[in-house]
Amino acid sequence: MHRHSNFSKNTVEEYFNNRAGTYEKHSTWVSDIATNSVPLKFLSRRKNLGNLLDAGAGTGFLSHLLTSEFPFNSIYLVDSSPDMLKKASEKMLNANVFNVSIESFCEETNEIFDTILLRQILHYVENVDVVIKLLNSILSDDGVIYVGQILVDDYACAEWHDELIRMISKNRRRTFIYGEYCKYFSENKFEIIENEITVFEDNICDFHKRSDNKALSFDFLMGRMKPLLTDEIASKMLVRVSNDNLYFYPKFCHLLLKKQI
Repeated sequence: MHRHSNFSKNTVEEYFNNRAGTYEKHSTWVSDIATNSVPLKFLSRRKNLGNLLDAGAGTGFLSHLLTSEFPFNSIYLVDSSPDMLKKASEKMLNANVFNVSIESFCEETNEIFDTILLRQILHYVENVDVVIKLLNSILSDDGVIYVGQILVDDYACAEWHDELIRMISKNRRRTFIYGEYCKYFSENKFEIIENEITVFEDNICDFHKRSDNKALSFDFLMGRMKPLLTDEIASKMLVRVSNDNLYFYPKFCHLLLKKQI
């Protein structure tokens, strides 16, 4: 499911600069143990991890976790937010840091990478196909891409989730459904070699804290989202409503990809 927003590079950069200090606290998936155990498991099975690119590194939580566990020849961090990159580079002092878009980096680099990380990025990019093709072009023939992305079960859940993200952010473009999401990779010459789904708890309160809509009140957000819940959505997203919050459980899809032969 696609939702296109009017935004510029500067608004995205400003949004993530503003969130750099609280990003890991308010985005619960970032440090979730179950969520992070999957890429650790996937990459533990690889013999040669080689050169690492974290495409959309953010504060560098995942790449720091992986580089603390596994040997890489080199580390490249790419992000459009300088404040996010500052946090990441403080974790990994030996990293090569590039404050550009993923598209610009792929088009300009002469490097080839053996391991690429792409976590929670594709709902922000302008053109999903373009980004996937560009990453394919800088991946070594026997390299892998780990992709982690929040998604939902069906169109009804996507509509509800889209309404929520429309209200809190002008930068997010789409909510993915599993089948459509996987199709992007198969159509762009990738083969899925590992596939796992985990769930994590999210809630309206944390969504409100990371909102870039300063005029949006928490009471208004709750008042808007609760009536839109159907029994089907509540069941599929394991919704739990309390007096002062609304909890739900989206899916986190983990894919390990290689180039199609």
